[in-house]
Amino acid sequence: MTCVICDACKKSIPSPHRERNYNTLLNRDLCLDCYGKLENGIKEVMGTKREFHVNEHNNVRKDLLYRMTR
Repeated sequence: MTCVICDACKKSIPSPHRERNYNTLLNRDLCLDCYGKLENGIKEVMGTKREFHVNEHNNVRKDLLYRMTR
């Protein structure tokens, strides 16, 4: 049996199935709650921008992910 622990909240994820009850971004595992918080944070930051740029979106995602998983 595999044990996966969320890198943001440090909680164990029971019966882990990728993309079903946890997600992996940049070699970091996130439970669905933390993944939702990450996506909401990205929406808040990108919502203030006048234009959408993919590189800027990826940088915001990376920065927020690294901050959440310290």
